[in-house]
Amino acid sequence: MSSALAAAICRIFVGVVLLAAFIAQRRTRTSLRLQQINGYRIVPTRWQPLVLAILAATESLVGFLLLIGCWQPWAQAAATALLLLLAGAMTQALVRGLVTECGCFGSLTSSRVRPI
Repeated sequence: MSSALAAAICRIFVGVVLLAAFIAQRRTRTSLRLQQINGYRIVPTRWQPLVLAILAATESLVGFLLLIGCWQPWAQAAATALLLLLAGAMTQALVRGLVTECGCFGSLTSSRVRPI
């Protein structure tokens, strides 16, 4: 398999994951999604709706761009930033001993943030 084909497969896979997460989260009640953001205890309560909207819009846009292969350098950098943001939020929750829902894929999963 060529490296270009492998890169395309990875790009499409990440795009599908981001879009699936966005769709699943849109099917989840807003109050539950805000509760999941609140569980990380990073964002002040009054800013949580804005953060939720920005994350959802970014996730859907980046997933779509990765899927169609448009603006690849920007989309790949944004996807990396989103995944690092999530990893950082989970890490700080673990370090602080917080027990919270991951928030990944909305209400389709009920996985808690925990060590592997």
